[in-house]
Amino acid sequence: MSDSKISTDNKPMMKGSSFFENLVRVAPQELIELLPSLEAAELTFALEIFGRELSSDRAVPELLKFLRHPRPLVREGAILGLTHHLEVPGVLEALAGVAENDPVAEIRESAGFALYFKDTREQK
Repeated sequence: MSDSKISTDNKPMMKGSSFFENLVRVAPQELIELLPSLEAAELTFALEIFGRELSSDRAVPELLKFLRHPRPLVREGAILGLTHHLEVPGVLEALAGVAENDPVAEIRESAGFALYFKDTREQK
């Protein structure tokens, strides 16, 4: 292992938000590479933090991919991450598609709330 890499060997069963906050700040590319190996709850934390901490050009392409994840909890994490990038072209359209078409009512509601949140921010 190179000195520039953060070790994820022998990782604990569940990483908390502080692990992902530190990783995204120190080694964001490693977090991107780690995403596919995470459990649903971990992935949800990671996606929320990913959206909050990274620039749109790094975060949005990854977050959009997870709107189609088979686990609703993960899709919700992607929605929460995307709320930090509502001004990026394509994000509102993707969230509108989830709000209309996701098979899980709670996820449709989360996407709808994200769209509502944008409307309330614009009115201020």
